[in-house]
Amino acid sequence: MTDIVKCRWVLPCQSERHFVEFSHHPVNGKRTLVVDGRPVQCRNRNGDEVFTLDDMQLRICIKKTDARNFEYTLKIDDVIFETFRESQNRRYDRWETETEKIKYEVVFDKSDLKVRANGKILRSQHRFEEKEAITYFNIKKSQCHIIAVSSGMQRIGVIHSLYVNRMLEPLIIDEAPGTFTSRLPVN
Repeated sequence: MTDIVKCRWVLPCQSERHFVEFSHHPVNGKRTLVVDGRPVQCRNRNGDEVFTLDDMQLRICIKKTDARNFEYTLKIDDVIFETFRESQNRRYDRWETETEKIKYEVVFDKSDLKVRANGKILRSQHRFEEKEAITYFNIKKSQCHIIAVSSGMQRIGVIHSLYVNRMLEPLIIDEAPGTFTSRLPVN
């Protein structure tokens, strides 16, 4: 009996995250692809699986490394997943919060200082002080602010912290692998 290989990538894209799930039965070639909870038609039984998401072309590269091993790598516009994720994480910080029993994903664009909640740009005000910058905004009736302070280390740069109703929200940090490997069992 051969196990089905299951891969899952969390793709940070500007104002939202996308979830890509791919299953592959290496022996019979059957594949399933689910993006953001919706099935996507698999077009191949052999070779790479190519599909689009928003304006991006995604490719799941399937490489047979030897007689019993496969490697699965996600590429976004021909950029490997890890490089794409690092680029997105340099530009955007993300938090999940809940207010008035509604969940929100808050995204802060560090390049233009825009704040989004569930993809919608929020009106914000900025205050710059000697040692910090503060961005104020509201989500429904909740008062929110993002404080930006220097880490004191060039490699880390500026640290952003989100407060919703004076409560610190944890930053989303996704370090899941971008490449998955499988090993077929010996019969």
